[in-house]
Amino acid sequence: AGIKQHRLVWSPINSTLRAVFPAVTAYKHAVYSFLDEWGWHMASDSAELVAPLTPAEVDARLKERLVGETTFLDGVSYPGLFSLSKTHRATLAAESLVMSREKGTFSFMHNQGLCVAKAGK
Repeated sequence: AGIKQHRLVWSPINSTLRAVFPAVTAYKHAVYSFLDEWGWHMASDSAELVAPLTPAEVDARLKERLVGETTFLDGVSYPGLFSLSKTHRATLAAESLVMSREKGTFSFMHNQGLCVAKAGK
């Protein structure tokens, strides 16, 4: 879901899911090892299952289900995952491609990343 490449796969997947499920929520986060933001989607027959939780609900669920602390996720950081940029929101709203094997409309993205090696002194 990086700002330059999100139209290749992320938005068509969202459009395809919206054609099948009544409730779809998109989210993204920086994945530093891939040098970009990556995006995901939650889709369901029930809007309740993909509705963002409140910070208090997130904190309560984490406390109930985990032993110890997380290093990233808590009730304060959770809403940030769903805060899409204006560009991302506009792309999702405009996307109309519904991917299908039968129609030959599918997307694939491969990013080799970056590998830098320096000779030792």
